[in-house]
Amino acid sequence: MTAKLLAAFDHLLWGAAVALALLWVFINLRPWTAGGPQQYDFTVYYLSGATIQAAPQLLYQPGAAMAATGLALNPAGPLLYPPTFAFLFMPLSRLPYGQAGMLWTMSNLAVITLVFWLLTRVWHDRRA
Repeated sequence: MTAKLLAAFDHLLWGAAVALALLWVFINLRPWTAGGPQQYDFTVYYLSGATIQAAPQLLYQPGAAMAATGLALNPAGPLLYPPTFAFLFMPLSRLPYGQAGMLWTMSNLAVITLVFWLLTRVWHDRRA
């Protein structure tokens, strides 16, 4: 009886996780597709990736960086990380902003799903 109850709990837990993931995707993809508010952190990351390619000396000056890259974004502020961080966003900055944002959101979902799966595996192994 206990094994069946635990199996049912596992299914319920995964069902809730899938429902939350779909809700998260719906909420986070809307800004990229419906012209909603920008994702402020991602905007700074995207601009830094484009700036490191076009004019690296302007990396910490968002106004001048937008002029140099030709991007019309509204970053929340300057990049707060070392320049090596901007190199990580160079591939994403080669895509159009909306597509890069969707890819970023889906990558976040994939990482969250992987972590959730690993945690349930550890939890399941400890039960056995």
